[in-house]
Amino acid sequence: MIHWTAESQALVYPTRAEPNASYLPSVLKAVSSRNPLTWPFDVAQAWTGARAWDHRREIERAQNGLGSATTELRAVMERAIAERQRTSPPDEALDVDVEAATVALDIAHTWSIVPYWIAKQGVPFALEALVRAHALEPSHNKHGYGSGKIWLEESWDHSARLDSGTGWNILRGCLAVADAPLYDEARRVANRLRPSLPLGIRSAVAFAFPDERAWVAEAAQAVFDEPQRWHGDIRRLVATADLETAERLADSMELYFDETFLFTVLARHGAAGARVIGAAMTAAPNNDLRKRHAKVLVNVAAESAAAILAGWLENKAVAPLARKYFAAHPELARGALENLASGAGSLARMATIELETLTTTSSPKRGKAKPDKSKPESAKQRKAPEKLDEGAPPTRHCESAPVGLPPVLVAPPWLAERPKPIVIEGLKALPFEPRILWRAGELEALQKDAAQWEQARTAREEWTNASTDELLAKWVERQSGLPLFWIGRITDTQLALELWDRLPPSKWWSGTDRAYPTILAQHGLAALPTLRKFAASRASEAVHGLAKVLSPETAEAFADIRMRLTSTRSVTDSWLVEHAEVTAIGLVPLAVGTPGPTRTAAEAALLLLRQRGRGELVDAVAARYGADVARAVAAIDPLLLLPKKMPKLPPFAKASALPPLELRAGGTVPEDAAEHFLMMLALNDTAMPYAGLAQVREACTPASLRDFAWALFERWLAAGAPPLEVWALRALGELGDDEIASRLAAKIRVWPKERALARASVGLDVLARIGSDIALMHVDRLAQGFRFASVREKAQEIIQRIASQRGLSAEELEDRLTPTLGLETDGSKVFDFGGRSFRVGFDEHLLPVVRADDGRVLADLPKATKSDDTAQAKAAHAAWKALKSDAKAVAARQIARFEQAMCNERAWRMPDFDCFIRSHPLVAHLARRLVWAIETTEGQGSRTLVRIAEDGTLADAADVAVASSNDARIGIVHPLRLNEAEVSRWGQVLADYEIVQPFDQLARRTFPLSDETGAGVTLEAGYVRGLRERGWAADGDSWVNVLTKSIAGGDQAPGGVVVVGFEPGYSVSDGVSKPQEIVSVSLQLGKENAGLSKLGPIAYSELRRELAG
Repeated sequence: MIHWTAESQALVYPTRAEPNASYLPSVLKAVSSRNPLTWPFDVAQAWTGARAWDHRREIERAQNGLGSATTELRAVMERAIAERQRTSPPDEALDVDVEAATVALDIAHTWSIVPYWIAKQGVPFALEALVRAHALEPSHNKHGYGSGKIWLEESWDHSARLDSGTGWNILRGCLAVADAPLYDEARRVANRLRPSLPLGIRSAVAFAFPDERAWVAEAAQAVFDEPQRWHGDIRRLVATADLETAERLADSMELYFDETFLFTVLARHGAAGARVIGAAMTAAPNNDLRKRHAKVLVNVAAESAAAILAGWLENKAVAPLARKYFAAHPELARGALENLASGAGSLARMATIELETLTTTSSPKRGKAKPDKSKPESAKQRKAPEKLDEGAPPTRHCESAPVGLPPVLVAPPWLAERPKPIVIEGLKALPFEPRILWRAGELEALQKDAAQWEQARTAREEWTNASTDELLAKWVERQSGLPLFWIGRITDTQLALELWDRLPPSKWWSGTDRAYPTILAQHGLAALPTLRKFAASRASEAVHGLAKVLSPETAEAFADIRMRLTSTRSVTDSWLVEHAEVTAIGLVPLAVGTPGPTRTAAEAALLLLRQRGRGELVDAVAARYGADVARAVAAIDPLLLLPKKMPKLPPFAKASALPPLELRAGGTVPEDAAEHFLMMLALNDTAMPYAGLAQVREACTPASLRDFAWALFERWLAAGAPPLEVWALRALGELGDDEIASRLAAKIRVWPKERALARASVGLDVLARIGSDIALMHVDRLAQGFRFASVREKAQEIIQRIASQRGLSAEELEDRLTPTLGLETDGSKVFDFGGRSFRVGFDEHLLPVVRADDGRVLADLPKATKSDDTAQAKAAHAAWKALKSDAKAVAARQIARFEQAMCNERAWRMPDFDCFIRSHPLVAHLARRLVWAIETTEGQGSRTLVRIAEDGTLADAADVAVASSNDARIGIVHPLRLNEAEVSRWGQVLADYEIVQPFDQLARRTFPLSDETGAGVTLEAGYVRGLRERGWAADGDSWVNVLTKSIAGGDQAPGGVVVVGFEPGYSVSDGVSKPQEIVSVSLQLGKENAGLSKLGPIAYSELRRELAG
């Protein structure tokens, strides 16, 4: 069965047997809005319609191009221009060449002029004129528009590009209703023309004649004979060919088949036409087209359509349409899904989940029977207890609790009657004097900036009408998209704050680094009420301003914001914990007030303080409010922080389909208790993890929790990753380990390519929540040059936040995040097979190298033999596989950061160097291959060049041990800091010890400081693309021919932004592009351009080296 609407029926191409009376009117309505046409056409009306469009620009170009055309075509063009400039219809007959030229020159549209041709001179003439137009090619197709002129050339090359689709549609509509003599006359014209026509135009002619099936078959066979050639209008054959031919055509062409073609297929072939749509979806070059095709397919209620849609469940564009179809046709869907579910792989898993969804949604709904209103209500009915939760499905307590099952899973709090909360109303906050938190020198700098701005306001010409506060306020009110900091430039506080309060928040953009400090510096605490009001709709920005105000009101605002926005939680939570006493002063009265969202937010924030070790302070502040308040605050139970309406578990969250949870005490968690655990995880998308999770983590084995969470996550993905159920992804943050972090990081790298940027952002939050060194290492890798800016910037924010929390720089944090990979202190690892053992070390690229007991280097860890312990050998191979994977993930970043440290001349404090470099079992493999410089500040200061010797000591070029004090600093020396003798001597030392460096240090190519830019160098396209992975940013989202990079200065030289221009540029989405020539290199210092010599010698040399390829 096919679902038809009046709109879809009007799209079906007519035949003479079934003329489809609504087709031609729908075509004309779509294209003749300026001058509506009706069939049959009136000459005067059609002529007016053909002139309804302004073509003066095209006529001017045609006039400019007359001199470039051949003599014959120049005469045709002149007549076509004159014809187009007429003010009244001509009395004489139309000329085919002239009319065709008006279309080819684009001084008339086919959809407007074809009706005029038909009205004036008939369908046969219109057919010949339209065919002739295809044989005239406008010059801009080959020569471009740059000359401002256009002329015609004899060529069929234009036939695939001419905007003639609607012209052929109109011809078909007219021929479908033409009487026999007219149809035969038009057919004779077509037969005369067809032998000389290229295939694309023969296909269009075959389409225009509804009854000429032989013409369609001939054109289709020609397509199959030349499958690699573009044939213009051949896609119309799909709508007119027999079923087998149409399916074969659709499968062989990466073309867009609009809904008109596809609905016509369904009208001709019924539900069997779904095969053609399925073939078109397979051949479609992108998901946008697949989605359009699927929108037609969902109108077919047939097993074939269900099977096709089921096969596209893994496709992000088609899957939502498929699921909607399955819900509407569950019986059709069940057969298709069962067939897929019987297989293996991710599609089978998705089909299984869809089947479970069908079973859940199609089963009878539980609920109370509607009362009989004709009878009086019984006393029993009146006293029936009220359900605690109408959202969640009925569940029950765990019937047979095994030993070690946590209490929260035995008797979940949400199934019990909730105790009545203690309410103490009318409590006023303790007195507290608010203040603004200024950094040292910040307020003075802002006041100085404000004074300079005030002086400039009257001096600038553009501010002549805004020289006073009143005039500036009026000017601001008339604008849109204003920087919010201007509120801080109006010195009259009352006027400024009234203006800010009166204008809608959408009028402003904040510029968070500047706006709020400027406002607070000018207007002080008077701005706080308006700032809080502004935060109600712009919280993600306003938190930066609120965080500067130390007051109980800020605590109240942050408690509310953190419940609504996960994106700001790092700011709100840090502030609430750092200012715990102020937080408690502001929130204790709310936490014992009337039940509702405000109380819940306050309770959650106070529980956050307890979780972060500030519980005693909370109790102390509560005691200052009185004994009753202290008891009420102490009675806040984190297990009862539940939503008023519990969520309903989706079909993919099914305990029976997930790995068992193993108890540390032995045995497994019963299935009904595992369902309760899923409910706890579903509560995890709140301001803090549900408190009961801690009980489960303590009771269950980490491995089983990890496997349970990953399987749940995979089922969420298989269900289409519904955003409303993102808690299944967040669960990895509560239950994941290093292995989960590595798996998830791989997914995050892929998701942006699938247009799942929001999911990738949540994934970063999950890695941060896991919080292990491996997890944060993956976040750091994403922060270092990941292609997608939003993900890269979010990762950088996480790293900066964690570094700040630990009182470290981002570089110092990365030192501490480098994993040891389970290596021994000497940087090796032994893999024991029972009878044999193998020791693994690392080469200059941090690739693992296997050595046998006798020291021989092996290509790989050998296979087990009969003499080996099978279990130990199997475990060793699993560990070896994991080591190789982890080393590959770590190596590239560690080598890159050491090279970056050399270029930036980073210096480590000696204790940090000893702990995180020299003694690190993995990093030491790199450090031993480099030349270091120890800098001391004693006396006049000194520099000593050293390497890390085999025994871990520091040695100079003569292999003499070098001692160093804790006050010294050490860094990787850049070759520009060495003289020729030092380079030669240390090169010989490394050669003597057969040390290969992980990157060019001593042999590094360098460039002397100058203003030379290196323009004119040609680089391979792949290398230019790779620059984005090394800190360069593109200037466009689709086409790139400019890259920029911020470069730090050195030797007291200022840093700046280097701008590099390339030609011809490349497309971001296209994997293939031409070599790129550097055409310009410039340095921007603030708003000024400067020569590259303004950079320090190392920064300049490294820039030139990078741009040399």
